[in-house]
Amino acid sequence: CPEGREAERLLKELMRYEPERRPTATDALMSSYLNPDCSSPMNQPEPPPVPWSLTSHIESLSMMQRPQDECALSDAFFGQTITCQVELPLPLEESGLVLADRSPSGVVISHVAPEAAGDACIEVGDRLLEIGVIDVEDADKVHVEKIIRRWPKPTLQLQLRRER
Repeated sequence: CPEGREAERLLKELMRYEPERRPTATDALMSSYLNPDCSSPMNQPEPPPVPWSLTSHIESLSMMQRPQDECALSDAFFGQTITCQVELPLPLEESGLVLADRSPSGVVISHVAPEAAGDACIEVGDRLLEIGVIDVEDADKVHVEKIIRRWPKPTLQLQLRRER
């Protein structure tokens, strides 16, 4: 059957020993087996790859909003979940907010000055779950501090878990 021959041809191309002779993912997806309507070659060039950086990642994530209908497991069993809006002056060391690694993973608030409390919603011992929409529940202190330092907006939205 023609589909079988196309499938075999694609598999042989994907399994070539020399990586430079293998088709790219785009080429494989555009093959006549996986996409029979696009058997003619593409007329437009592929866009160049965009360089990735932590700053560009944080900027794009800071613009995202959490979906309203997101399915989330209730944290009520683990403790109270709190969302705070906090304005932190930079550098972080002068903000009055001190973070510490939590065993086995995660970050907790180890000290908070009154000016950094964010309407008094941050307390010592709170576990940091999210910065904006970035999940930092299992991140280490260095990673969290890097995200906070490079946050593009003056206000951080922090989601915290307060143990019972």
